[in-house]
Order: sequence, then structure tokens, then C-alpha cells
Amino acid sequence: MKDFLNSLNCFNYEFRNRNNVNLPSTFRTDFLFNTQIETVEDADLILMVGVNTRTEAPVLNSRILKTKHRKNPKVYNIGTPVDLTYEYEHLGSTARVLEEILKGDHAVCQEIKNAKLPMMIVGRDALTRKDSEAILKKSKLVANELGFINSENGWNGYNVLNRSQGEINALELGI
Repeated sequence: MKDFLNSLNCFNYEFRNRNNVNLPSTFRTDFLFNTQIETVEDADLILMVGVNTRTEAPVLNSRILKTKHRKNPKVYNIGTPVDLTYEYEHLGSTARVLEEILKGDHAVCQEIKNAKLPMMIVGRDALTRKDSEAILKKSKLVANELGFINSENGWNGYNVLNRSQGEINALELGI
């Protein structure tokens, strides 16, 4: 549709999402779930930011549960405490926790640095807040600086969990 409109010299199009999610569309890796579902089991540390995988992505939650039983990776949660059917450590409910991790002031910083294949999942609760842009920016900085994204071993453990494929498609098209 975008190509058709462009061929008519029309560049006025818009996508409206109902949930006020403001995702960056510059790089695909900034709005996609980058870790393949089968490689979730390779992660040795999982940091969840504003996500309830049990209700938002049950298949992903079952993969994490399977990984917990096999490898017992550390799982941390920033956001509302929820029952995920497996143990995790709740780090807090504010965006300040990301800032502390970024500065190296938080107790989990060394564990994150020591992880070989850490994975971060940013979810809907983080994306619909008034400060979602700041949360996304900080989570991306944490991912880049603490090894969630590692080009040496080809690992991209930075993931944004979306609920709407339409939003993904619009971002893919640059709308």
C-alpha cells in the first residue's frame, strides 16, 4: 500500500495505534524480538522490564520455565511483581532501577557483566508509560553496555515484546 501511494506521488499516510506505544523505527532491532524463540533456552541471565510473559507471551514463558529447570539462569524483573510460575528476583517497580544498573550502582550489575548470553525483554507495561521513551533509551543503553548485544558471538539478547503485529508492520514500513 505504501508503494502504491508513493507511485501516486502521495506521501501522506499514517498508522495509529490504540495503545500510545512510541517505538523508534530507525533500526529494526530496536522494536523486534531479536532472540529466536528456540535460543531463549541458551540465555544464562534474563532481565524482564515491564513484562508479564505468562499473560503476554505464554509460549515464551514456557521456554523460560523450561530453561529454569534445565540451566537455572538468574531471572530478574523490573516492574509489577507477577506470578510467572517460576522463581525470579524482583528488582523494583521504577525506571530508576535501569539507571542504577546503567551507572553500575545496582547489586546485579556484576552478574549481568559475567553472563555470557544475557537476555532482556522489554514489555507492554514499559512501552505504554508516560516515560516509555526514557525507559527504551535506558534499556537499549544497558543492553549495549552490559553485553546483552554481543557482535563477537552473534548474540542479540535485546528484545521488545509487542502485542500487535500491525504495529510491527507499520514500523517495518517506516510509517
